[in-house]
Amino acid sequence: MNQSGEIKTHMPNIVIHEVGPRDGLQVKKLTVPLEEKIRWIASLCASGIDIIQLGSFVHPARVPQMANTDALFSTSLRLSLSM
Repeated sequence: MNQSGEIKTHMPNIVIHEVGPRDGLQVKKLTVPLEEKIRWIASLCASGIDIIQLGSFVHPARVPQMANTDALFSTSLRLSLSM
């Protein structure tokens, strides 16, 4: 409802920002293989999600789950260019 008491009938644009590949994985004890991450990212891209946080560039000794972020970025760039 707006200030004049009218009910709004249209939704504003919604942007979906997925952080699972970064936030979700870095707290896990086990690492996810690169091939599985690539399949997950490809599925997220195909679903139409607007923004996907792929990973963090941190030292693998500190956050082992982010050890292959560079390969994930280069693979995901090729995925996005082919879509």
